[in-house]
Amino acid sequence: MSDSPYIVIATVDNFTTEVLEKSNQVPVLVDFWADWCAPCKSLMPILTKLAEEYQGQFILAKVNSDEQKQLTSQYAIRSLPTLKLFRDGEIVNEAIGVQSEAQLREMLDSDGERPAHELIIDEAKILIETKQFAVAKQLLDTLPLNVIATLEVSKLMVKNKFASVADKAPSLESLEQALKNNPNNLLAHYYISTHFIVAEQYESALEHLLTIMRLDRKFKDDLGRKSILGVFNLLDNEGTLVNRYRGKMSSLLY
Repeated sequence: MSDSPYIVIATVDNFTTEVLEKSNQVPVLVDFWADWCAPCKSLMPILTKLAEEYQGQFILAKVNSDEQKQLTSQYAIRSLPTLKLFRDGEIVNEAIGVQSEAQLREMLDSDGERPAHELIIDEAKILIETKQFAVAKQLLDTLPLNVIATLEVSKLMVKNKFASVADKAPSLESLEQALKNNPNNLLAHYYISTHFIVAEQYESALEHLLTIMRLDRKFKDDLGRKSILGVFNLLDNEGTLVNRYRGKMSSLLY
């Protein structure tokens, strides 16, 4: 590893100071690598060359993924090498796999022009579509709070949660049979609602969630009401369906 002043070894203990805080001054390119990773070793001399050439216009932070498992998990690293470019404490660009010198130069030179977080959001959408729900949640959780609060990301997080539950739930047919045997089976109502949400049959989902509210407000920490609010979020919190079921929910609350 180089002794260059423009290259640092990042760990869970110094990540805040060496990456997040330092990125307020200059871009910090974080390289997640491992000793066993041949592509990582191919990339390393190119990164070192650029760090020396740029003379402090960016800092290269090396993260040994095997030794820094907390950081690897926190930033949802799924393959090596992975590069993440930080500016002002936030990820503004990333790349997976070996990059050419030209690609790296473009990444470094255009970091201020690219919209932040778009790559993370796009990757999370792909993860949800491929049913990698836990990884998608990890990835979305790395976004700053102000970005998580946006309608696009909050909807994505709600979608991921419902899809994750539906994926592990019993089949719709078996759940409907369970309700025939016991119409007050609250868990069956909830699981059925997640199947309907994934299928975008929102009114049917809302009916089952409203039933949960009607039968037991305390069920799983008010799961019925909280899930209804989640569906409202997916519907942009507006429209005829939202207004109708907001009225129905209010009549149960008050």
